[in-house]
Amino acid sequence: VEALAATLERHLTAIYERPNIGRYGRTLHAETGIRGEETDAYDLQGIAVSAELSQPLNSHLTVSAGVAIDATRSIDYRRRSFGITKPRKQVTLSFPLGATYDTVKDPLDPKEGNRVFLGVEPGTSFGGGSASYTRILTSASTYRKIRENLTAAFRAEAGTFLGEDDVPVDRKFFAGGGGSVRGFEYQSLSPKDFAGNPIGGDALFNISTELRWRKSERWGYAVFVDSGSATSSLENAVSNMRTSFGVGLRYYPGFG
Repeated sequence: VEALAATLERHLTAIYERPNIGRYGRTLHAETGIRGEETDAYDLQGIAVSAELSQPLNSHLTVSAGVAIDATRSIDYRRRSFGITKPRKQVTLSFPLGATYDTVKDPLDPKEGNRVFLGVEPGTSFGGGSASYTRILTSASTYRKIRENLTAAFRAEAGTFLGEDDVPVDRKFFAGGGGSVRGFEYQSLSPKDFAGNPIGGDALFNISTELRWRKSERWGYAVFVDSGSATSSLENAVSNMRTSFGVGLRYYPGFG
């Protein structure tokens, strides 16, 4: 059972995982939970149930397939800007497919290797707005050890939609903030309505380069350059990227 309470999000989730189901290495991952989110783009409450089977094809390549049902009640600021204040109730049925190629030896402190992910999620929504869509998200990371305690890391991420535009607001793409373009406010590098509220994009492109120096067992430093944007298309996302750079101080507690 997993619980999260934060300023923008909270959830309570029950997770069931069973390894080696029917075949060695095949894992069943099922979960159900409730969540709430209050961001600059939307307010949302939801209940979701999902199940996924993953299977390694070799020591580096794993594929997965699943099904998810997500019932949400949301108010997004794109609709509010048109005077629509009634919450939107939707049920979304999706079938996420994924493939991961991973040669990183230490996922908690990666220094060598590559990781590539491709996710394709066909889905259909009905209720307070209907849409059929396919959400595509891919990312690639590489790590190179320059010296014993000096590591270079690079990451790129791209996403887009196929199909209808009226997808659930929490499935839209947003950029800005931690995990995207640091130094910019959360969701701020996304399309906005005339009042300046982010409304989510149909495409995303982020890149990040980082140099990490572990000075001692407990302390480390990092310098980074992040660039990214979410907008109406991949071409526009690439041409409208914003960039930040900065330094970081890291403390390694010796676990996790």
